[in-house]
Amino acid sequence: MQNDSVFTKVGVDGIRRPSTGIKVLLFMLPWMFVVLGLLLAFVSYTYVSNAEQTTATVVSFAELLDGQTPVLSYSYEDDTYATPLGAVTRVENFPVGSEINILLDPGVPENIRLTGLAYSYGFAALIVVVGLALLMVSQIIWIILRRRVARIS
Repeated sequence: MQNDSVFTKVGVDGIRRPSTGIKVLLFMLPWMFVVLGLLLAFVSYTYVSNAEQTTATVVSFAELLDGQTPVLSYSYEDDTYATPLGAVTRVENFPVGSEINILLDPGVPENIRLTGLAYSYGFAALIVVVGLALLMVSQIIWIILRRRVARIS
């Protein structure tokens, strides 16, 4: 009978099985990605459902560590705001003077986002897809590991 390893353990009955750490890694990690993505989608949904849509004008660009972001000027409730978008963008996509639609939080008008499904839910969807891909891979690894352990014992 072989000793326990990081990947397998020998049960009381002498049969080698995948270790608890492998089970946790293969099952919990993908589900953590899926749950995180769903939580991010919920946060985005609450933002979008409470936000108000307005038009903003690109007035300049602000420097970020790894690029530039457009500074958007817009009016809300008789006040004018000039807020950087906060995301690195290509300067060609937002020429100075162009108008774009934005969503803003009525409670904090400086909290803005671009409109569109990809801008609202894109990152959340990406995290869910990564989680589902990891889940499929983990299931394949689980099947291979179970068969391999069964052959060794």
